[in-house]
Amino acid sequence: MQNINKLGTLSSALLIAAISNSVVGQANAQGFRHKLQGTVQINYVDAANETSFLEGGISPFRYDNQDSNVHLGQLHLNYRANLSSAFSVSVDANHYDDLDHTPDITQATIRYAPLPINGYRLRVKAGTFIPALSIENTKPGWLSNVSYSSSAVNTWIGEELKSSGIEASFTRPGRRFRSPWSWTINGSVFKGNDTAGTLLAFRGWAIHDRVLGLNEEIPLANLPGFNGPSGLSMHTRSADLIEEIDGRWGFSAGAQVKYLSRLDVRFTRYDNNGDAIARDFREEQWAWDTKFNHVAVRYGISPKTTFLSQFLRGTTEAGNGWLVKLDFEAYYVGITHKEGDHQFSLRYDNFSATDLDGTPMSDNDSAGKSWTAFYQYEASDQVSLGIEFISVSDSAQHRLALSGVADATQEQITAGLTYRF
Repeated sequence: MQNINKLGTLSSALLIAAISNSVVGQANAQGFRHKLQGTVQINYVDAANETSFLEGGISPFRYDNQDSNVHLGQLHLNYRANLSSAFSVSVDANHYDDLDHTPDITQATIRYAPLPINGYRLRVKAGTFIPALSIENTKPGWLSNVSYSSSAVNTWIGEELKSSGIEASFTRPGRRFRSPWSWTINGSVFKGNDTAGTLLAFRGWAIHDRVLGLNEEIPLANLPGFNGPSGLSMHTRSADLIEEIDGRWGFSAGAQVKYLSRLDVRFTRYDNNGDAIARDFREEQWAWDTKFNHVAVRYGISPKTTFLSQFLRGTTEAGNGWLVKLDFEAYYVGITHKEGDHQFSLRYDNFSATDLDGTPMSDNDSAGKSWTAFYQYEASDQVSLGIEFISVSDSAQHRLALSGVADATQEQITAGLTYRF
């Protein structure tokens, strides 16, 4: 069942291979061009006490004080090949020193970008990818451009919304029409993320810089609900984040408006169209019906200073609402300033999840806020040094059930050395 349902690495590879073969003749005629680039980051981390979610806890961080202080923060490789003037292939792979990790593909796409038609631009990509929602995760490998750790909004997007499908956009560039305004409409259809909502319900929101691979499973905390009389007792104790259960196609639709390079506003409606009563009995996972509205704003206060904000609100449910039903909301506001080789960033996050089901011994309520401060020095085009401070204050019913205390304030300091090639 797992081999049938998974739409991760294998489906993307087959899709890319099939389309690549159809354009390879044209590519050879025009000249095949390819590039390999990567990021290596070594971190020294002063971590919080609560057990990391990667170790079966509910901490919002990827590290805890049971780990060593020195970590492989990132090892990311991106391979991109231009098959022709319009077609290109991109594959991202990551390696970490946790979860008994082996190198894993995180995104794999083939892109179609023909020349503009009467000034209008079409872009299409197909494969396995993270939806194009974030305005802070713009570095290769879907890494944040303003800090090490992503906001709560984008951490969750990177964790649970990766899927396999087709994403397309149609743009009217203002410059081509002698206008300061540009607009884009976009949409996607996808499969392979029927379990989206699992981490949000059974762990809560998180803030970290970990990019999850297509073949990874995240351990879940030993919550009382998993050991009670409800249907949760038959739920697997790990979250498989790339899973197709109900056979339905999900979709997203959105619009973007830009004023020169100063203002960028985006709205997206996302719906995985999950059949909340469907279940994979072999893998012991339910299909989740997850949908939300998302707004993003980027505003250039000055050439050196930028304001960023994203807001996300939605619902998710499994077992047709009697097993898990959750309203969720998160937003952040942040500012980043660049002065020569120096970058300073400050971000405030606010997030919550409200339990609406009546499942015994399974209260998924949580709410919290966090502050993130970041400084980075670009020593050269390839090397940078940075330090990040995060403070998270939250209240979670899962923590109350596991330790007898609902509220906690946790802090993490990360010093990083990054090398890009």
